[in-house]
Amino acid sequence: RVNFGGKRYISGSLSSLVYRGYDTARVPIGVNQTELVDWLRYGVAGNIRYGLLDLYGAVIWDKLKGLPNNLAATFDETATGFTIEGDYLTTDRTLLSLRYDQMNSGGKVTEKEDGRVFTAQARYYLRDNFSFYLRDTYNAEKVSQNPLQNFSNMVAFGLDFDF
Repeated sequence: RVNFGGKRYISGSLSSLVYRGYDTARVPIGVNQTELVDWLRYGVAGNIRYGLLDLYGAVIWDKLKGLPNNLAATFDETATGFTIEGDYLTTDRTLLSLRYDQMNSGGKVTEKEDGRVFTAQARYYLRDNFSFYLRDTYNAEKVSQNPLQNFSNMVAFGLDFDF
């Protein structure tokens, strides 16, 4: 992680990660049979803050290594995820946010379902780490049984606390 700024109301950071897992992912090789393969994940994330505006995002790539030869034509061993969000503190107690998330899935080619969602949120802080929120999330893909796509538009109201 690298931090920068800290002067004249501007600051930020840039981070990266690499993960290599040996025999950490299971892939199907037959009816009720799976095989362990290696998993490589890497990514970058960063944020920049100027005054009361905070922008941040991340990109993550996944790749499975050592797939059995019989899966080569029917299995996508790569996946990516991307997110970007902007938060703006409008008063000392009110935060407005906009967010975009995208997932390009891997796995069996016939079962792959990507996801794209847009979210708008308003938070009212009663005190530090304790807030009410109103969130609207819109699914930009088709509605399906996939957990990332099983809604078209979702509105949520709730209480959030963090300790």
